[in-house]
Amino acid sequence: MQRRRLIAKGLEGALALAAFPMLHTAARAAELVRGRPARAILVTGGPFLRYRSILLGVAAGLKALELIERAPAIETQHAASVPEGAPRQSEPRSDPSKTGTADVWAELAKSAGGSRLAFLADGHYDYGFSEAGREAARTAVLERLKTKRDVDIVFVFGTEATLDMAAAVKDIPVVSLGSSDPVRTGIVKSADDSGQDNLHAVVVADYYGWQTRSFGHVYPFKRLGLPIASARNEKSGEPEIRKACEELGAGFILRAYEETGDAQVDDAALLACVEALANEGADAIMFPWFSASPETFRALLTLLERRGIASFSQAGPDFVERGILLGVGSETFEGYGFFEAEVILRILEGDKPREIGQRYAQRGRLVVNLRSAMALGWQPPFGLLVAAEKAWTTQSPVAHETLEPID
Repeated sequence: MQRRRLIAKGLEGALALAAFPMLHTAARAAELVRGRPARAILVTGGPFLRYRSILLGVAAGLKALELIERAPAIETQHAASVPEGAPRQSEPRSDPSKTGTADVWAELAKSAGGSRLAFLADGHYDYGFSEAGREAARTAVLERLKTKRDVDIVFVFGTEATLDMAAAVKDIPVVSLGSSDPVRTGIVKSADDSGQDNLHAVVVADYYGWQTRSFGHVYPFKRLGLPIASARNEKSGEPEIRKACEELGAGFILRAYEETGDAQVDDAALLACVEALANEGADAIMFPWFSASPETFRALLTLLERRGIASFSQAGPDFVERGILLGVGSETFEGYGFFEAEVILRILEGDKPREIGQRYAQRGRLVVNLRSAMALGWQPPFGLLVAAEKAWTTQSPVAHETLEPID
């Protein structure tokens, strides 16, 4: 699959780094505070709305800590929840150039101000979620670090980009602002230790476990199924989900299906996987992000209703709006951004990235589709109705169609 090929390419690239010049991390960190701003670049896996939102949150945190004078006044457009590296099988809701980080970075380079941190105007590198883009961007970054040596800190978004930078760059701080399960994907040694002095990668603690427990508390399922595309298995949070099911006294079934890139074939594989989980006794299913045509989404809802299966979306509001029963609410980035801004401040003050805590607790509220609850014959608990971030009374299997929720 695409992700495996990308990682293999990354390992091949890392082998070519033997001649890469190395400096002591602490010495370079100390240099950052001697009379000039720390010069930063950004390497991102691709144009992903979550990365954009995080970068805006980090900028707000940097301003609050007085590391910069101005944070970009740029709105984040609403778009479907799509995980890093996921195949696109439908048109995006909004302009892709406004769901990535390029314009945010350009604004920071132009007008952030301040004497502590400089965002290099030509320092935005994007893999574009492709092998060719990854190779080109990685080569350009490493050549710059080797020859120009005008970079003091590297910010990174995405699993593949962080793996590349962590493997290749040892002499300046590398700060991963967002990636999927950095412990399980091998970016860091553990949630409490990045494994190398110049690396810091935020670890959102027990996020999938919290989702599972929240689902189980409002809908006490007996057996939870997890259908996952094989290529994205490492990003599904499966170990946390399995552990949470044990804590709830519930069974757990994991079933994988293969994606070929053919939308019709992949949609059929998803439906077959869910049907198999139902046949194995799953009375609830937790869905990672998935792609499906409107017709397939309707067929999925019909299957869930016919088999009396409750559903939960890891990807949140967009999927619940379309008919999944429950999900996580809109992710907020104020606290996340301030957490990362404090990490950057400590690095600028001379701390090794490895010495700085990586765990961040991300929590939120649930959203619910009342039309799906009615079809299932389930009466949501009063506490959920009161506390839910949003509730929908209709189903909209058509991707990217906007509906007004009931707050």
